[in-house]
Amino acid sequence: MSKLSAWSAAAVAALGLAPSALGVFVISNGNASMRSALTPFLPDSALSTCDFFADAVGPDHMFGYNWAYRAPGSGNRGFSWLDTPTQTVAGDTLTLVYTNAGPNPVGFNRFNARLTVRVFDTVIPNTARVESTLEFQAAPTNLGPTVWELFNVNDFDLNGTPANDSYFVPAPGVVAGRVTEGASTDVINFIGVNAGRFEVGGGAAVRTKVVGGGLSNLSNAAGPAAGDGAVGYQWTVTLLPGQIVTLKSAFGVNMPPLPPPCPADLNNDGVVDTSDLVILLANFGTVVPPFTLGDINGDGIVNTADLVLFLPPFGQPC
Repeated sequence: MSKLSAWSAAAVAALGLAPSALGVFVISNGNASMRSALTPFLPDSALSTCDFFADAVGPDHMFGYNWAYRAPGSGNRGFSWLDTPTQTVAGDTLTLVYTNAGPNPVGFNRFNARLTVRVFDTVIPNTARVESTLEFQAAPTNLGPTVWELFNVNDFDLNGTPANDSYFVPAPGVVAGRVTEGASTDVINFIGVNAGRFEVGGGAAVRTKVVGGGLSNLSNAAGPAAGDGAVGYQWTVTLLPGQIVTLKSAFGVNMPPLPPPCPADLNNDGVVDTSDLVILLANFGTVVPPFTLGDINGDGIVNTADLVLFLPPFGQPC
């Protein structure tokens, strides 16, 4: 952890981000897009609607997306329960900034937060992903350490048909899982990086637990959970005044949610060398599954962009 100064609207403007009407956003990359016509992170879970399209023309793979928190003396709250963020959109990226937010007076359980949501497309139909990064800072004016519970919930509707979805976390210690359906071979892979708790279950139940104002922790239910469902992640962090923690979640439709730890090590032998270059060149110009066979940037095709990313780590261990 490190110390950061409080974020402000001026600081966001300095990043060169374009302002947008709060709660009305579209971020896109290629044919993939994430959009909402509602204020993000409202307290009412029924209003956290957010759409995600891996292709320009449907299907919509998402119903709800929300972040929430719990501080001592308060229940689980959507981030916008009391506070309105500064919202900016820059192409494929949404940034929301909360300044001196929280449920209590100055000096008690206040926070600053910056959420960045980014869309990544591929050249493969119905294949794209989204990364979310939350930088959460205990306000420097807080009078002492605070234990925070931080939550992210994703309610997916794979191919727009939630009734036949199935959620499953096969390795609970990793907090990574997938959504499948009986009508197709499509899949949504999801992960809450380093989350301490998680839950898959009915969509309304998980959303309400995360942002409904109660004191519940997620149950670590791994599924399979059939039907209209959702997945929630929970992180428990203790922060001194001014300390910051960075959290990440992600999902991918028909692809991994995140790049591998060392994407240029194509044969997974722990070093980037000539053997990896041979793989890249053998597949140069071809469409491949994202993050495989030389596709270092995960866009589904091996080309010059991947070669540019390959050269800097050449000769280095992973």
